[in-house]
Amino acid sequence: MKFITLIIYIILYLFNIIKIINSNETIIFAFEMCRHGARAPYLGVENGLDKYKEYWPIVEESTSTGKRQLYLLGVKARLRYNNLLKEKYDPNEILIKSTDSNRTIEAISSFLQGLYPNGTGEILNDNISNKKNIIYPPNTKYYDYFDDIINEYDMNNSALPNKINIVPVHVMNKNEKNFNLYDVSLCPYRKYENAKKFSNPKLAKLALKSVNETGNLFLELEPTEDINFLNDYWTFYKYADTFYCDDTDKRRFDFLNNKYGKDMVDKLRNISKEYLDLCYFDINFDEEDTDIGLLSSSHTMNLVLDWISEAKQNYLKSNNYLKYVVYSAHDISVGALDAFMKAIFKNDIYECDFGCSRIIELYLKNEEFYIRYLLTNESIIINEKYDDFVRRVKEKIWSDEDIRNYCEENKDNKDNNKNNTSYNLMVFLIILNAILLIFLVAFYRNKKNLN
Repeated sequence: MKFITLIIYIILYLFNIIKIINSNETIIFAFEMCRHGARAPYLGVENGLDKYKEYWPIVEESTSTGKRQLYLLGVKARLRYNNLLKEKYDPNEILIKSTDSNRTIEAISSFLQGLYPNGTGEILNDNISNKKNIIYPPNTKYYDYFDDIINEYDMNNSALPNKINIVPVHVMNKNEKNFNLYDVSLCPYRKYENAKKFSNPKLAKLALKSVNETGNLFLELEPTEDINFLNDYWTFYKYADTFYCDDTDKRRFDFLNNKYGKDMVDKLRNISKEYLDLCYFDINFDEEDTDIGLLSSSHTMNLVLDWISEAKQNYLKSNNYLKYVVYSAHDISVGALDAFMKAIFKNDIYECDFGCSRIIELYLKNEEFYIRYLLTNESIIINEKYDDFVRRVKEKIWSDEDIRNYCEENKDNKDNNKNNTSYNLMVFLIILNAILLIFLVAFYRNKKNLN
C-alpha cells in the first residue's frame, strides 16, 4: 500500500513538473468557491417519499454521490496545487470556510479527503508512542480495549487510522456580511426584485408547456384541478429540483416507468433541465441585473484582493504565507461570483451543477504577475495582468455604504413611494367626495328653490 502511494505521488510530482516546464508559470495563490455535491431534495418529500415515489431517508442532506463528487474535486485540487501546497495540512498556507449547512460542511470534509489523502497525516513521536499515560484518555479503565483498537487498525505510530489529516473548517453563519447578501432577509430590497423575477412570463409559458406535454401527470401528483398551479415558482421548483436530485443519484423511477413509461421520464428530465436553467439564468441572474453580483460578492472579493496582495508581497520573502482559500457554498453563491465578474469583465454566467467550482488564481509568468478566473474544468474565462485586474475590480466593487444604501434606503424609498401612493389616493378620494357632496347640496338647494 505504501509503495503504491509513493508511486502515485511520484507521478503527481512529475505531472506538475511537466506542467510547469510547458507553461513556464508559477501559481502563487488560489481562491476556490465550490458548490456542494448531489443532495436529497428539500421540497416535496413526505414520509420519506418524494413526488415521484422515490425514497429519501433524510431531506436536504448530501448523498454518497455528492460526497464522491467533492472528494474528486479535492483530488483535482491536489493535482493542480501539488507544488503550491505541502503534503500535510499547514494552517499558515490554507484557509477553509463553509456556509452553515450540513451539506456544505460535509462537502468540504469530502473535498479535504481528496486534497490531503490518507497516509499524509500526523505520526506520534517515537518517545511517546508506547506511553499509555500520554496518548490514552486520562482516568480511563479501558487500556486493553484501546490496545485492541490500535492493533485492529494497525495504527502503529500514526496519530489516527490510515494517517488521515484533520483540517479545521471555519463555519460562516448566515448573517456574516461577506456572504448571502442575495438573501431577502439580509437585504430587504431584494424581495422587491425577486417578486418581479418570480412573475417572469417565461415561467408561466414553461408551466403551460409542461402540463401539455405530460398530460395529467402533474395534475395527478399535486393533485389539483387548476391547470395554472405550476405558475407558482416554488411549486414548479419542487418538481424540477426533485427530479434533478433523483436523476443525479440514478434512481430507478419504478413508479414513473410503470405508470407512465420511459418516455415520460425523458420528458421530465428535459422539462426539469429547462426549468432549472430558467431559474438560474433568467430569474436569479438575468441579463439586466448586474447588481446581484456586486451586492453578493463585493465583501468576498475585497478579502480575495487582500489575500492576493499579501501573497504577492510574501511570495519572494518566504514560503510561509496563505496560499489557498476554499469556500464551500451553494449554486447561488457561485452564480453571484460569476455575476460579479460579469458586471466588470462582461463574461458569461455559467451553469453550476452539483460539485462545480470557480477559481481565482494569482500566478507569475515571465516575471509578470497575472490573475485569472477559471471554471471547474480549468477553462480560463478572465486573464488579466495583476494591476489591470485589481484596478478594474476596485473601480466597481461596492463599499459597505453602497450595500446599505441598496438594501435599506432603496427599500425605504419603495415603502415611501408605496405610502405616498396610498396617501395621494386617499387625498384624491377625500377631494372627490367633497366635490360630490358640494354638488349634491347645490342640487338639492336648487331643487328646493324651484319648488
